[in-house]
Amino acid sequence: YSKALKFFQKSLEMQQASLPSDDPSLLENYRNVASMYYQMNNYSKALEFFGKVLDIQRKSLPPTDPDLAVTYDYLGLVHQHLKHESTAATFFERAIDIAQHTESGNQTNLEAYQKHLRTLRDEL
Repeated sequence: YSKALKFFQKSLEMQQASLPSDDPSLLENYRNVASMYYQMNNYSKALEFFGKVLDIQRKSLPPTDPDLAVTYDYLGLVHQHLKHESTAATFFERAIDIAQHTESGNQTNLEAYQKHLRTLRDEL
C-alpha cells in the first residue's frame, strides 16, 4: 500500500499545483489517498482526506447523489475505527437515507450501509 500511496500523493501534488483546492478534478486522487490511509489503518489521515472529498462533493454534487452516500459510508467506517460511535452512526444513517431515496440507488450499496450500521450497533 505504501507504494500506491506515494503514487497517489505525487499525482495529487501535481494536480494541486494547477487547480484550486476545492476543484472536483481532485476528488479521485483525494479518495485514493484516503483509501490507502484507511487500508493502512491510519484512520486520522483517512479522515482528513475523506473530509476533503466530502467538502468538494457537498459543493459540486446534489445532496442525494449516490457518490455522497459512498463517502458518508467511508466516513462512518473511519469514525467507527476511531471509536467515535455516534458520529459513525450519523454518517451511516446519511448514506442509508441517500441510498433509499435515490432512483438509481444500488441495492447492494444500501445493504452494505445497513450492515455497517447494524455492526456498529451490535458493538455497543
